[in-house]
Amino acid sequence: MKKNAKFMNELLIIVLFAIYFAINALFVFKYSARITGHNSQLTFLYLLFLTAGIWCLYTKTAWDILGKLPSKIYWCIIAVFSTVFIVLLHTVDPETIQVVRYVALNEWIGNTLHGVYPYGTEILPSGFPGLFIMAFPFYLLGDAGYLQIFSFILFGWLVYRKYQNNGNKYIILFLLITSPVFLFEIIVRSELFSNIVIAFAVLELYLNKPGKKGYGRIIATGACAGMILSSRGIILLILLPYFIYLFKKDIKNGLYFAGAGFLAFMLTLLPFYLWEPAIFIEFGPFAMQLRYIPLWIFTVILGAQAVWSVKAESFRDLHINCTIALFTVVLIAFLLEIREEGFYDVIYQSGFDISYFIFPLPFLLLLITEKR
Repeated sequence: MKKNAKFMNELLIIVLFAIYFAINALFVFKYSARITGHNSQLTFLYLLFLTAGIWCLYTKTAWDILGKLPSKIYWCIIAVFSTVFIVLLHTVDPETIQVVRYVALNEWIGNTLHGVYPYGTEILPSGFPGLFIMAFPFYLLGDAGYLQIFSFILFGWLVYRKYQNNGNKYIILFLLITSPVFLFEIIVRSELFSNIVIAFAVLELYLNKPGKKGYGRIIATGACAGMILSSRGIILLILLPYFIYLFKKDIKNGLYFAGAGFLAFMLTLLPFYLWEPAIFIEFGPFAMQLRYIPLWIFTVILGAQAVWSVKAESFRDLHINCTIALFTVVLIAFLLEIREEGFYDVIYQSGFDISYFIFPLPFLLLLITEKR
């Protein structure tokens, strides 16, 4: 049994690193092609340096050194890179990178504030209202892109809380700040990484906060979960495993949690449906998000997650569950688009937004260092 467990853990680490390598190499391959015709060679060099860097980090000497570094160094690194990212936000114009997600955030919020219906515009925003509510405080601060800086700090804090050994913290931080897909998110002021981190943070804070989890706390957390679900449908792939695992032996509290979440979710949607019912149905978030992947495939993945969650024995199992499900749903959507449009159009003509491959990254990073 121990040998089987060790083998399965080693296999999991290999799979996780394969996913990490693949999604970042895909970014290097696609976006380096915009500045050079040698994108294949650059991708190979990136993988070579990445492999060398990870190998160095996982040596016993490096692990011992990192483990002895004080926590203040960790937070200094967070502070330095947060500052660098803010400078990047004020240096790089996201419109020059041909990504409209940031424009969609600003346009949706601006239209709503000025009494203009935000769905069905030329940009065709696809997020539920909760996504824009999440970005609204940073919009008021002058740049909705600050949401990504906030999420970087929040993720750093979650990692800090999770691990006693500083070696784990520094390795995760290294893998994040050297990830092209994450750096791309910062440069274009996207909110995909933030979306996942905030959903994860709500659940983790509920789980780790000491004290009795009374009805008020359960209902409040359920309402927060509903608000986060009102960002993208893919968030359900995070909420469902946690919900089943937490309440499979406590149906009464599970109903309170689910009821509060459903009510919060519907309350964010109802004003926009009543505002323009026809436009909401044809061009609203449900219609736009279902363009990415057939509903039946998404339902099958949810069903598999539900079965896995019932059998889960730890939160580590849930992290694995979320990582595989998030990666699988994006990979399937990616492959379906390649079948429809062809590899060249999908990669070089932006037929598919490969930024979505960042969805599994937060969970993946937490798992990579759980078992050295």
